[in-house]
Amino acid sequence: MSLGRKTNLAGPGRTYREGDDYDLVLLDWTDKGLQQNYRKAAEIIVAKRLEAKKWPFMDFPALLATWEHGKVIREDVKKDMLAEWKEIPPNVKPKTAENYWTKYGDARYFQKLSTLKTNHRYSGFSEIIDISSGIYRQLLEACAKIVDRALASGWSPDASATISAEIQSDAIREYSDAMLDTLSQTAGDTTELLSGDVSITSKHMVTLIESLSDLFYFRLHSKSREPEIFCIAIKDKLALHPFTKSILDVAVRESILQRRSTDYPPKTPGGPPLPTYMLNRRLAPRRNLGIRMQGRIEIICSDIDLAATDSKDFMRRFGKVKVRYPRQTGPRLFSDE
Repeated sequence: MSLGRKTNLAGPGRTYREGDDYDLVLLDWTDKGLQQNYRKAAEIIVAKRLEAKKWPFMDFPALLATWEHGKVIREDVKKDMLAEWKEIPPNVKPKTAENYWTKYGDARYFQKLSTLKTNHRYSGFSEIIDISSGIYRQLLEACAKIVDRALASGWSPDASATISAEIQSDAIREYSDAMLDTLSQTAGDTTELLSGDVSITSKHMVTLIESLSDLFYFRLHSKSREPEIFCIAIKDKLALHPFTKSILDVAVRESILQRRSTDYPPKTPGGPPLPTYMLNRRLAPRRNLGIRMQGRIEIICSDIDLAATDSKDFMRRFGKVKVRYPRQTGPRLFSDE
């Protein structure tokens, strides 16, 4: 894993991100199947990084406090939903109260935070694991930002104190915002993110991010059947839409979207599985999005083209009103005006 040395890539198909020149830190992969266990591998990698930096031995995950007040709010929401479940007509009632909570609970929690005019604290090792979207580098960089903030606040690894949820969340939001910083600096430069014969710019990528974030935020705060959506499934044949395919290919290359290994079947029975893409969870904190995944939204190629060129028209396409975000969320990098 990287000890911090980075260089910029150059040449055809270059990326806006910094390069990945890694110094070697030896890991013991003899535990069969470890590569399939992301959390266990992540814990080993973090420990090896600390060892390489000559930090004292510690249980790093245990140093990352969770947001206790958030747990209380979740429990209150869960009690309310249990009472609701009992009143649902039998013909539409989920099988158990736990089913009801599993499907809608996280969205209801974020909706409750919105009414309280407060933001979720992204904290705790398990949540940071989720935010890293299965990318070890994202986990390591996020943890490094958290530790930097904690050290600057006076925390010491020898003090046996946890790193507060507030410090973690501030660092995670900063890390989420930072993903778009370089994109905003090069927006509109057609030399930056070329994809074959089709010109894809960083502004296309930023606009795509803003459009999907708008849509997912609106869904999260709606009474939709599947409110917490983080995936899109493409109904058209991508081979017939080169501009759309290039947008998606570049978005995957830049880790803005992730291609699911298992595609969703169409909601209308009988068709083949639809190409399915998930928004990188690293982008969730800048817009107070949840990081659980419930289903997908089926869209066509022209929707993707619009999402990458005009966020306002994209939201109109889905009949959504203007999204109003709570305070302390990431800035929009381009105006829709």
